[in-house]
Amino acid sequence: MLGYLLRLQMWIIDGAGYAKPSNYLAQALLLIAYGLAYHGFGQLPTHARRGAILSATAIVPFGVAMQLVSLVAPDRARSLLRVDVLQCIGASLLLLTALGAVRRERFAGARFYIVAAIAVALSTGWMRSWVPGPLPEAIAGYIGQWAPSAGRPIMGLFPLFPWFAYALLGAALGLTWGREPDARKVETHVIGLVAIGAAIGLVTSESWPPIYQLLRQHEWLTQPVRVMYRVGLVLALLGLALAASRRAVDAPATPLEVLGRASLLIYWVHLEFAFGAAARPIVRQLDWRGWALGSAALLAAMWLLAYARIGWPRLRFQARNIATN
Repeated sequence: MLGYLLRLQMWIIDGAGYAKPSNYLAQALLLIAYGLAYHGFGQLPTHARRGAILSATAIVPFGVAMQLVSLVAPDRARSLLRVDVLQCIGASLLLLTALGAVRRERFAGARFYIVAAIAVALSTGWMRSWVPGPLPEAIAGYIGQWAPSAGRPIMGLFPLFPWFAYALLGAALGLTWGREPDARKVETHVIGLVAIGAAIGLVTSESWPPIYQLLRQHEWLTQPVRVMYRVGLVLALLGLALAASRRAVDAPATPLEVLGRASLLIYWVHLEFAFGAAARPIVRQLDWRGWALGSAALLAAMWLLAYARIGWPRLRFQARNIATN
């Protein structure tokens, strides 16, 4: 729901949807629909019936809103339903939760997630060969990516094939490390993975002529090799992440941890400065010095925002405890 809300924000702010009163009713109905669905999904674990009713109720304002959008802003109808990175993350988390529920006491078996990730990567080419097929494009965008007709946006910017593979591999690593009580063994494991990741990244790089020729001859290998390449890069960076996050138990969180804990907020806000309305006055007008200064200022601002997001609830909690005592 947050992913679709972000697409709505891009229409209202970045697409200047606020400037046309004819858009207001559709935008309001979409806000109502997303709010009902978000609240309904949140109620499902504890109040299943109430959550199901709220979620189902959201269909009505959503359907009416999309009909209005097709009349007042037909060029926005598809972009509102694009499967972007937040939709992919949300769907991946839902699938991981479902897999864990089905496996029950066997949910922590890391090998299963590794095999599943390999299967997702290998089947990406086949999935892309038939989408959208009989499915609505808004649904097919979750499965694979296809070339749209001229002048139309890509519906599946981040489809589950292959991007779900990264969540599966992350789950395998997290479950492995989470069960290890000795932190030093985890660090040793990470160091080994850094070396393995660097080797994978070098061997699978498309700039290496043998890999380039291989992918030209066997296109179905393109996505699996790219998955391996990205996984290799991430594994190679684990060492830096570990070094940047080492601290005493009672020490303040490191900058990397702060950014990680507030990553959704930071991603959301930075888009306006990277691609949105806030960037328009300076688009393609900065030299390399201006770009460097702007990037540094944006990074500092986002870190301060992340620190406020993480620190403010803690300060409120401490103040409440003091008042209670």
